[in-house]
Amino acid sequence: MDVDFKHRIAPLLALALILLPGCNSTPRQVKPAVQSQQPQIVRVRDIGSQLPTATAKLSKLTSDGLIYPGELLAIEGNIPADAQIQIDGQVVTKLQQLDKAVLIRVPAELAAGQAHRLSVSNAQGMAQWEFFSRHYIIATDTDANRLQFMRTDPKAKGLIEMDSAYDMTLDLKRAMFTQISPSHAYLYAFGIDGRERAANDTGKQYHVLLQIIDLTAPGQPALLREIPLELQSQPTAVARNGQQMILLGAKDLAILDVSDELAPKVISRMSLPGDRGNEMYLDVLFLQDGHRAAVLEAINNQVLLLDTENPQQPREHSRLQLFKDATVPLLVDLERDPRDPNRFWALAGANLRVVSTKAKDLYHSLFGDDDTTASEAIPEMLQLLSINNDRLEPGQSITLPDNFVPFYAAAGEDNRLYVSGINGELLDFHDLSLDSTLIKQLFGGLLGTVQFGRILAVDTKTSQVSNHAKGLGLYYHLTYNDDLGPVFALYKLSGKIFAPFVKVKWGVGVNSRGTFAIREGSATSIFPPYSVGHVSIQ
Repeated sequence: MDVDFKHRIAPLLALALILLPGCNSTPRQVKPAVQSQQPQIVRVRDIGSQLPTATAKLSKLTSDGLIYPGELLAIEGNIPADAQIQIDGQVVTKLQQLDKAVLIRVPAELAAGQAHRLSVSNAQGMAQWEFFSRHYIIATDTDANRLQFMRTDPKAKGLIEMDSAYDMTLDLKRAMFTQISPSHAYLYAFGIDGRERAANDTGKQYHVLLQIIDLTAPGQPALLREIPLELQSQPTAVARNGQQMILLGAKDLAILDVSDELAPKVISRMSLPGDRGNEMYLDVLFLQDGHRAAVLEAINNQVLLLDTENPQQPREHSRLQLFKDATVPLLVDLERDPRDPNRFWALAGANLRVVSTKAKDLYHSLFGDDDTTASEAIPEMLQLLSINNDRLEPGQSITLPDNFVPFYAAAGEDNRLYVSGINGELLDFHDLSLDSTLIKQLFGGLLGTVQFGRILAVDTKTSQVSNHAKGLGLYYHLTYNDDLGPVFALYKLSGKIFAPFVKVKWGVGVNSRGTFAIREGSATSIFPPYSVGHVSIQ
């Protein structure tokens, strides 16, 4: 082979060697980009309040077909990873993937009488599903030591499911009051479990039991766990703002962290001012998104402003005494202003929620005569209070009807305050004993046709006051719901003019539906305070 030929063929051979391996090889496959799919909802199941384990089977989880605020929903179908889930336009977090379902939690603030829309959407489209939520009305029947539950039904008259009433007997000395958890899935029920003389012999130590009840349990509410708490005085109220909760006693308070809703824990305690020795703290209200709290002291008509911005170190900022010349308890309750969350109202009048020596003076002052000192004027009113440089300042006041004896106030979403109470003109306050016969004496002179109880509607903008509801009964603690209106605990009365012919039934009043006499009561039930009970709405 000549040299020229070798020089000419060599580049060709080299090129062939480069190209040869690819001649018989399969071309490399390039995976196309995954295209997001259009969402599809096949089925939605309610599965209770607590997240299942990762290995749980969806088919094994209990569902009763009723959806409550705070409950978990399992959305089955095609739920793409890039899909956004909303309920009534509110974005909902995907909590867990279980089998072929995505788990979410129902938002807390849902209307009881409206249809709700669940949507799953992405760039490819949207899937929707409509549902109604159920909500429990919970009333503490203190005298019977029970919790009474009633459930809403959007298809029922007045939104109340008539056959849903359920009572839970509590293993306590006395049931007191309730609070809904942040997610609205649970009920916090507080009661006195016992009391004993304090170690330093300065008073009594109260053993308070916090019972956590699952409101989403299938069939009926279920007790989950109990947490013992301590106060150095009788518990009087509870308030919650977000993940902080205050348990108030007559002379002290405890602040609880409820960020873990099933394991609330006390993070601080505070002894309240006792300069005069007879103080009784009766109500507490969070302000300024939990950074401040107002506390009502009934005996000396004072309101304290507490700094709770650091809940582990609460401290007193200032205090304000109203009705400085008064010698009887006149401050009754505190409630937020429906038009401004940084202001609140103090309810004033004859305070029958207090049992004390000064309360006896109050009864005589209401109807003074020759055998008593001069009658003391009783202001039936609502007093607006606002915070200015961490000091409380009085503002607008609204006069309530003469001789109206108020118990509680509740803010409505229509710029109104609703006030429960009774017509004081019908009561004989002479020679009242401060013991278990008090309620019998209060009711002993009632005529069976008298409209005794009252719910007042107060327009805080115009100061107009009107009768919203009235009836033969004692209307006590109340709360407000946009769909139901005012809801209140009551004693319903019937019978003849004198006890023991007066019949008493404990029950619940629902503005949208009427009054429900749930059980037979006793004309000698201890009142005040607390016998009638406390109401919460999920």
